[in-house]
Amino acid sequence: AYSDANGYGDLAQVQMVINSSLTYANSCSAYYFPATNTIQLIQDSGSGSAGSGVVGAAGALQNNQCSLDMGASTVTKSGNDLIVNLAITFKPSFQGTKAIYMLAKDKESLNSGWQISGTWTVPVP
Repeated sequence: AYSDANGYGDLAQVQMVINSSLTYANSCSAYYFPATNTIQLIQDSGSGSAGSGVVGAAGALQNNQCSLDMGASTVTKSGNDLIVNLAITFKPSFQGTKAIYMLAKDKESLNSGWQISGTWTVPVP
């Protein structure tokens, strides 16, 4: 969940990184762009996109850490809040406890800074 005092429509993009440390490399990371309702999954090296798609449309994006089911993912927009619900399946090699880092950027180029919103333990297969 992300929030903007000027309303969810002021958010230009939101980002999330799931990893044992705050790095895009070898992570399950994505950007969501509210204006186009699209998600971009970050590639394994952390330096570019592994693909993009429209939330709610059929298809999947994947890297070596996770797979993102676009059709099962949802977005809810209400007042100041933007809730991005991603249907993620982790790959067996991405096991262990991971932090969930989140960042929001608005249309004025202000950002929230990285925040840890919780942890997730990817089970050993």
